Amino acid sequence: MTMPNGFVRNEKYNYTTYTRYICSYDSKHKLLTVKSNTNPTVYQLGFEDIEDKDKRQAFFLDTDFIVEKLK
Repeated sequence: MTMPNGFVRNEKYNYTTYTRYICSYDSKHKLLTVKSNTNPTVYQLGFEDIEDKDKRQAFFLDTDFIVEKLK
């Protein structure tokens, strides 16, 4: 599993957008952990989440989220 080189397909528009993100791969548990700079949610993807492993697939990060202020 890999992340693209900073370019993520945009579902809202018919072009690709540049997104900053942090990701890490845990080889022991085979988990890809991802967080974008615009979304506070941290996502994890494991091989069991992929239905057809023989095909190239894309998973989109949710852009609709709620932020609560601390004060």
